[in-house]
Amino acid sequence: MSKTKLIYWDSCIFLDAIQQVSAWRTILSGLIGDAQSGKVHIVTSAFTLVEVARTCKADPTTPLSRDDPAISGFFDSSFISVRQLDKAIATKARQIMRAHPTIKPADAVHVATAVDVYVAEMHTRDGARKSRGLIPKSRQIDGLVICEPNISQLVMTEVAPTDAGGDGGEDDDCT
Repeated sequence: MSKTKLIYWDSCIFLDAIQQVSAWRTILSGLIGDAQSGKVHIVTSAFTLVEVARTCKADPTTPLSRDDPAISGFFDSSFISVRQLDKAIATKARQIMRAHPTIKPADAVHVATAVDVYVAEMHTRDGARKSRGLIPKSRQIDGLVICEPNISQLVMTEVAPTDAGGDGGEDDDCT
Protein backbone atom coordinates (compact mmCIF):
# COMPACT_ATOMS: atom_id res chain seq x y z
CA MET A 1 0.00 0.00 0.00
CA SER A 2 1.40 3.41 -0.93
CA LYS A 3 1.95 6.22 1.52
CA THR A 4 -0.46 9.18 1.42
CA LYS A 5 1.15 12.24 -0.16
CA LEU A 6 0.92 15.39 2.00
CA ILE A 7 0.34 18.65 0.15
CA TYR A 8 -0.10 22.14 1.57
CA TRP A 9 -2.69 24.55 0.18
CA ASP A 10 -2.29 28.31 0.50
CA SER A 11 -5.54 30.25 1.00
CA CYS A 12 -5.76 31.25 -2.68
CA ILE A 13 -6.03 27.58 -3.66
CA PHE A 14 -8.86 27.01 -1.19
CA LEU A 15 -10.68 30.03 -2.61
CA ASP A 16 -10.25 28.72 -6.16
CA ALA A 17 -11.57 25.30 -5.12
CA ILE A 18 -14.53 26.62 -3.11
CA GLN A 19 -15.49 29.14 -5.81
CA GLN A 20 -14.85 26.52 -8.54
CA VAL A 21 -12.79 28.97 -10.59
CA SER A 22 -12.99 27.73 -14.17
CA ALA A 23 -9.25 28.01 -14.89
CA TRP A 24 -8.50 25.67 -11.95
CA ARG A 25 -11.65 23.52 -11.74
CA THR A 26 -10.24 20.40 -13.46
CA ILE A 27 -6.96 20.16 -11.60
CA LEU A 28 -8.41 21.07 -8.18
CA SER A 29 -11.30 18.64 -8.62
CA GLY A 30 -8.75 15.96 -9.45
CA LEU A 31 -6.66 16.75 -6.37
CA ILE A 32 -9.78 16.78 -4.19
CA GLY A 33 -10.77 13.41 -5.66
CA ASP A 34 -7.33 12.06 -4.83
CA ALA A 35 -7.73 13.45 -1.31
CA GLN A 36 -11.18 11.91 -0.89
CA SER A 37 -9.79 8.52 -1.94
CA GLY A 38 -6.86 8.82 0.50
CA LYS A 39 -4.10 9.21 -2.09
CA VAL A 40 -3.24 12.72 -0.90
CA HIS A 41 -3.98 14.66 2.26
CA ILE A 42 -4.32 18.45 2.23
CA VAL A 43 -2.75 20.44 5.06
CA THR A 44 -3.12 24.13 5.82
CA SER A 45 -2.59 26.61 8.65
CA ALA A 46 -5.36 27.77 10.95
CA PHE A 47 -4.49 31.21 9.58
CA THR A 48 -6.13 30.11 6.30
CA LEU A 49 -9.48 30.08 8.11
CA VAL A 50 -9.04 33.83 8.60
CA GLU A 51 -7.93 34.51 5.04
CA VAL A 52 -10.79 32.52 3.48
CA ALA A 53 -13.57 34.63 4.94
CA ARG A 54 -15.87 35.02 1.94
CA THR A 55 -16.46 33.14 -1.29
CA CYS A 56 -17.82 35.95 -3.40
CA LYS A 57 -16.15 38.96 -4.91
CA ALA A 58 -18.76 41.25 -3.36
CA ASP A 59 -17.85 44.53 -1.75
CA PRO A 60 -15.35 43.57 0.97
CA THR A 61 -16.60 46.46 3.13
CA THR A 62 -20.05 44.86 3.39
CA PRO A 63 -20.38 42.88 6.64
CA LEU A 64 -21.47 39.26 6.38
CA SER A 65 -24.09 38.21 8.90
CA ARG A 66 -23.20 34.52 9.19
CA ASP A 67 -20.62 31.94 8.29
CA ASP A 68 -20.70 30.64 4.73
CA PRO A 69 -21.50 26.90 4.79
CA ALA A 70 -19.47 26.38 1.59
CA ILE A 71 -16.38 27.54 3.49
CA SER A 72 -16.95 25.92 6.88
CA GLY A 73 -18.11 22.66 5.30
CA PHE A 74 -15.03 22.46 3.09
CA PHE A 75 -12.64 22.89 6.02
CA ASP A 76 -14.54 20.21 7.96
CA SER A 77 -13.64 17.61 5.30
CA SER A 78 -11.78 14.57 6.60
CA PHE A 79 -9.10 14.95 3.91
CA ILE A 80 -8.03 18.38 5.21
CA SER A 81 -5.93 18.95 8.33
CA VAL A 82 -5.76 22.42 9.84
CA ARG A 83 -2.52 22.99 11.77
CA GLN A 84 -2.36 25.40 14.70
CA LEU A 85 -0.39 28.62 14.50
CA ASP A 86 1.63 28.25 17.68
CA LYS A 87 4.78 29.90 19.00
CA ALA A 88 7.11 27.47 17.19
CA ILE A 89 5.44 28.09 13.81
CA ALA A 90 5.38 31.86 14.42
CA THR A 91 9.07 31.82 15.31
CA LYS A 92 9.90 29.81 12.18
CA ALA A 93 7.80 32.28 10.11
CA ARG A 94 9.78 35.18 11.56
CA GLN A 95 13.05 33.43 10.68
CA ILE A 96 11.79 32.90 7.12
CA MET A 97 10.88 36.59 6.81
CA ARG A 98 14.30 37.64 8.05
CA ALA A 99 16.06 35.34 5.57
CA HIS A 100 13.71 36.24 2.69
CA PRO A 101 12.69 39.91 3.12
CA THR A 102 10.20 39.91 0.21
CA ILE A 103 7.98 37.30 1.87
CA LYS A 104 4.91 38.77 3.56
CA PRO A 105 3.97 37.72 7.12
CA ALA A 106 0.94 35.64 6.11
CA ASP A 107 2.97 33.84 3.44
CA ALA A 108 5.74 33.18 5.96
CA VAL A 109 3.17 31.52 8.25
CA HIS A 110 2.05 29.27 5.38
CA VAL A 111 5.62 28.34 4.45
CA ALA A 112 6.60 27.69 8.09
CA THR A 113 3.58 25.43 8.56
CA ALA A 114 4.32 23.53 5.34
CA VAL A 115 7.96 23.04 6.37
CA ASP A 116 6.93 21.91 9.86
CA VAL A 117 4.61 19.23 8.46
CA TYR A 118 7.16 17.99 5.87
CA VAL A 119 4.72 18.23 2.96
CA ALA A 120 5.77 17.02 -0.48
CA GLU A 121 4.86 20.38 -1.98
CA MET A 122 3.07 23.63 -1.23
CA HIS A 123 0.43 24.79 -3.72
CA THR A 124 -0.12 28.50 -4.30
CA ARG A 125 -0.52 30.97 -7.13
CA ASP A 126 1.52 33.63 -5.33
CA GLY A 127 4.34 34.76 -7.58
CA ALA A 128 3.63 32.51 -10.54
CA ARG A 129 3.92 35.31 -13.08
CA LYS A 130 6.34 37.63 -11.33
CA SER A 131 9.72 37.54 -9.64
CA ARG A 132 8.28 38.39 -6.21
CA GLY A 133 6.08 36.05 -4.27
CA LEU A 134 6.40 32.48 -3.09
CA ILE A 135 6.83 30.40 -6.23
CA PRO A 136 10.22 31.93 -7.12
CA LYS A 137 11.37 30.80 -3.63
CA SER A 138 10.74 27.13 -4.43
CA ARG A 139 13.41 24.87 -2.91
CA GLN A 140 15.11 27.91 -1.29
CA ILE A 141 13.41 27.50 2.08
CA ASP A 142 14.34 24.20 3.73
CA GLY A 143 14.01 22.51 0.33
CA LEU A 144 10.24 23.11 0.22
CA VAL A 145 8.77 22.77 -3.28
CA ILE A 146 6.41 25.72 -3.86
CA CYS A 147 4.32 25.65 -7.04
CA GLU A 148 0.96 26.04 -8.69
CA PRO A 149 -1.20 22.93 -8.71
CA ASN A 150 -0.77 21.07 -11.99
CA ILE A 151 -1.93 17.93 -13.69
CA SER A 152 1.27 15.99 -12.97
CA GLN A 153 0.49 16.10 -9.25
CA LEU A 154 -2.54 13.84 -9.58
CA VAL A 155 -1.79 10.42 -8.20
CA MET A 156 -3.79 8.74 -10.97
CA THR A 157 -4.22 11.14 -13.88
CA GLU A 158 -7.56 10.77 -15.65
CA VAL A 159 -7.66 14.10 -17.52
CA ALA A 160 -5.61 15.41 -20.40
CA PRO A 161 -2.72 17.79 -19.55
CA THR A 162 -4.36 20.53 -21.63
CA ASP A 163 -7.17 20.68 -19.05
CA ALA A 164 -4.81 21.75 -16.26
CA GLY A 165 -4.74 25.19 -14.70
CA GLY A 166 -1.92 27.57 -15.50
CA ASP A 167 -0.24 28.27 -18.80
CA GLY A 168 2.14 25.33 -18.85
CA GLY A 169 5.12 27.60 -18.22
CA GLU A 170 8.09 26.75 -16.08
CA ASP A 171 6.41 28.14 -12.94
CA ASP A 172 3.78 25.39 -13.22
CA ASP A 173 6.31 22.56 -12.84
CA CYS A 174 6.61 21.15 -9.34
CA THR A 175 8.75 18.17 -10.07
